[in-house]
Amino acid sequence: MQRAVRRWLMPLAAMLIALTIPSLTAAQPAAVPAFREAPKLAILTLDRPIDGMVARSMERRIRQAEQAGADAIVIELDTPGGEVGAVLEICEAIRNSTIDNTVAWVNQTAYSGGAIIAMACREIVIASDASFGDAKVISVPVVPFAGPQDGAIPDDFKTKLYPVLFERLATFTRDHNLWAGRYQRDELLSQALVADDAELWWIRDTETGTELAITREELDRLFPDAPPLVPVLGDATLSSSVESEAEGAEPVPLDSATEAAIEGRPELNEDEGFTPASPDVARFAGQIEAQMQLRGAVVSQRPDIDFDDPDRYELVDKLLGGRGAVVINAEEMARYGFAANTSPTGSIDGIDTREELQQFFLAEDTLVLDESWSESFARVMTSPAVMGLLIVVFLLAIFVEMVSPSGMGSIVAAIALGGLILPAWIAGMAGWWEIAAIGTGLLLLAIEVFVIPGFGVAGILGLVSIFGGVLGLFLTDSTPSFPGDPSRNGELMRGVATLLLSGITTGVGGYFISKHFGRIPILSSLVLKEDDESRTDDLLSAIAESAPAAVDDTGTAITTLRPTGRIELASGDLIEVVAEVGYIDAGTPVRVSSVETGRIGVEPVTDAAQA
Repeated sequence: MQRAVRRWLMPLAAMLIALTIPSLTAAQPAAVPAFREAPKLAILTLDRPIDGMVARSMERRIRQAEQAGADAIVIELDTPGGEVGAVLEICEAIRNSTIDNTVAWVNQTAYSGGAIIAMACREIVIASDASFGDAKVISVPVVPFAGPQDGAIPDDFKTKLYPVLFERLATFTRDHNLWAGRYQRDELLSQALVADDAELWWIRDTETGTELAITREELDRLFPDAPPLVPVLGDATLSSSVESEAEGAEPVPLDSATEAAIEGRPELNEDEGFTPASPDVARFAGQIEAQMQLRGAVVSQRPDIDFDDPDRYELVDKLLGGRGAVVINAEEMARYGFAANTSPTGSIDGIDTREELQQFFLAEDTLVLDESWSESFARVMTSPAVMGLLIVVFLLAIFVEMVSPSGMGSIVAAIALGGLILPAWIAGMAGWWEIAAIGTGLLLLAIEVFVIPGFGVAGILGLVSIFGGVLGLFLTDSTPSFPGDPSRNGELMRGVATLLLSGITTGVGGYFISKHFGRIPILSSLVLKEDDESRTDDLLSAIAESAPAAVDDTGTAITTLRPTGRIELASGDLIEVVAEVGYIDAGTPVRVSSVETGRIGVEPVTDAAQA
């Protein structure tokens, strides 16, 4: 009996064990390094062009992730790039965060400023079809409403931008390598994200196994008989009209302010120095090193090349041909040390979903922080089209209030002005001086309407002050290191063009209102009236009861016609009229020029007409 039981129980137990072991094995999570493990994961999405509004949104969300107690911050990137100042603001927010575990997730594309932001993070993980790079600086053409177009950036812009950009790239790369404990991200290849004339080769140190990029000068010293090779990495090729003239050009000297700032500071040692990746960058090497000296240089982990023993080095590939900033796909990011999610064989292990991202960190809770509704609303409200419409409404409301003070125009103008200022304030586009300029302009216009008759110096100064303040709303704040940010040219021109179009539209609308003031349903109720029982109450009753005026009748304005008001005809009748063009001061001789149902138009009588 016992033997029979054993015959049945033993196969059954074996079967149960066989079924249980795989399930237990599958339940075990993949090994994750302790430095990366994050039970609470915050994902911050960045899926649009980068501007000042995006920078402030990212700063807010980083603070929110910190307050929520996140163990890691992931910047999910799918962006074409954007403004230099805004990009560096985001980089500084990432670097200054109290959360050290910062990771960029290139979920499709991280071009231009997106690549710089990714480099600012401690690690980069990528989707299977990710693309990364092309962060060269471009100048923005002065074309209203036109998007950024590639063009050669002038040297004066490079003088302001290159020291900061390349110092940041060097610091980001060196910090990562120092954290990783090995030379993983190549310093010259990192520079090639921005430098559009970098010609680089890839070599391997056969003694240490370390791989690195070298310049043409280093190639000629190591491999004087090297065969010509075809570049293996893609680039954002420059147009033929934008030829680099960096080869043989003179270095750009330090300005006096930078020299004064670094005076007395210790010189950079060899490990802290900067190796330029291209002739163009070499022209600014002194300024880049000065910026590194100001900010406190990070030690370079780039291996020293032993030119006395060239046989220890193997020439692997030519990376770039000096025709544009580098563009790297997912496999190349894994190959050249930019991506952290690689398999043991060195191939990419793509992270394509948030579930896979969560598993990468062994996250138990995930908090996704998108742009808030108020930021999205502010983005719509600060678009040139909406701002232009609000400007037209504001100006027309001011015009109506000046023509026929009733308070309604002031209310509409205040609402339109609030629609201009408040979203811009949320977006960080409105500062104290813009609000002060607009407030001063409104005060001057109020003096013109309620204190000084007619339209004179106060009104003109008020409009100029308002226009200056509104123009400032089109300009986003930029980092102080970038007073010459070329993107601001586009902002300024878009603002000027919007104001000009709004002014033209307001002029046309104002002329239409002045011609048909009494017949526009809403505005007709705003016609000025005087409490005088012995006089006609309004224009329609005057025409219906006595028809006192005919074309060519003359009289005298007894109130200022702006454009509506009262005149006294030669017959002694008092009627309400509309000035055909402009304003007519009280006491001016006038002539009836048109008589229509609900409207009598007049024009001033010149001396020649009286004669």
